[in-house]
Amino acid sequence: MVYTGLKKQPEDKRDHSFDHIAGYVDDVDWEEGFDIEEYLGGRIISKNQGSSDSCVAHSVAYYAYVLNIAEIKKITEYGLDELRVKYQKSIPELSAKSIFSQIFLNYGAYNRDGVKKLINYGINTESEVPTKPERGLPTKTFVRDLSWKNEDLEKKASNYKGKEYRLIRTGSDMDIFAKAIRDNLGVVSGVVGSNNRTWRTEEPKPPKNGDKLWRHSMYFGKYGTDEKGKFISCKNSWGDKTGNKGWQKLREDYFRSGNVFDAWTVMDKPNGGWFWLIDRDGKPRKMPAYFHKTIKYLLTKRGFKLK
Repeated sequence: MVYTGLKKQPEDKRDHSFDHIAGYVDDVDWEEGFDIEEYLGGRIISKNQGSSDSCVAHSVAYYAYVLNIAEIKKITEYGLDELRVKYQKSIPELSAKSIFSQIFLNYGAYNRDGVKKLINYGINTESEVPTKPERGLPTKTFVRDLSWKNEDLEKKASNYKGKEYRLIRTGSDMDIFAKAIRDNLGVVSGVVGSNNRTWRTEEPKPPKNGDKLWRHSMYFGKYGTDEKGKFISCKNSWGDKTGNKGWQKLREDYFRSGNVFDAWTVMDKPNGGWFWLIDRDGKPRKMPAYFHKTIKYLLTKRGFKLK
């Protein structure tokens, strides 16, 4: 096994499971499907981890960005593309380095540590903690460097303490994956892949006996059916030229093969952390505590007031 960013998480019975919450999943409509980019109203910009082994943190950064944009959309009623036009630089990209530099091990990190760090510490913006050096792509040395961390940046990190992370134990069950994507807007999951010349295409094939294997973490955010059957799409961190602008479809054979594992979803805590915004019509709106200060500023600038 060659490790390229994701370590296999040791089992811990203390991990809270999403599976029993999902219950019966016969309400998943595969024909209707779900597409996180359609839901958000714009394309998620592809990231490229380079040689940094930081796939876990890049997957978590995608997920955190999705959660932020989804909440902004609820308030402003603008989709992602409209938000980019109206607010431009006020929509912050999120820093994979601010996660990875705090969780890395030899040959990558654990998915659990990534989502746990997101909940408990938070994530900084790219402007605060750049993931890429001034020139070139991220390297192991650059993304592992923790010298950026100080009290000021810790305070600026957007934490998600109003949420909790849950393990999807049945990694072969596409219906539970789909339910988590639809209800929680995503899953961070590991896959086992191989150098079978399909992992730059839109539809990677599962490994075969004798293949050289590796592990990788990705953000899963779409599902549906087409002429070939069911699929779940994941966003890679290898740049726009991988798959379809970074998105790749995993089909039923991949899930049945046992090569999808260590999957985590983030959901609202009962009585989680919240604050109130008074909108332009004077009506109170409940907002999650993890909302980044930059986004709070963006909303108040547009006529919303903190309660």
